[in-house]
Amino acid sequence: MKNIIGISVAILLTLLAFGCAPTKQQYQTGTWYDHSKLPPGTDTTYYPIYVPNPLYPANAVAEKVDGYAVVEVTVSIQGEVTSAKLLEEHPKGWGFGRVSLSAAPKLRYNPRIVDGKAVEMHGVLYKFTYRIQP
Repeated sequence: MKNIIGISVAILLTLLAFGCAPTKQQYQTGTWYDHSKLPPGTDTTYYPIYVPNPLYPANAVAEKVDGYAVVEVTVSIQGEVTSAKLLEEHPKGWGFGRVSLSAAPKLRYNPRIVDGKAVEMHGVLYKFTYRIQP
């Protein structure tokens, strides 16, 4: 078992070392967005192009509790989240903030372009919403 884990880690590190970033097909759960259908002139800088599906907190599922969490992220010039901070969670104590912070690094954005160059974006807000379907 340890050999299999060791080999898997070695393969993953090799892929990362050679710059093999995940492709759309490698993201199993989440949604990719095409903003080309938005009205012309719409600033899509703060619209994510990929939103992961975070795990619903088990205790909230068992009790059929809906909720949300708002995170503030920093987005790199490559469109990747480099840091995330929980700003709000409702209702508190059900784990919505925890699972949202775990999912936030998987968000992807189009980089913001200023004077023809990609720039890092600070203070980008994203709200993860959790609803149990009836």
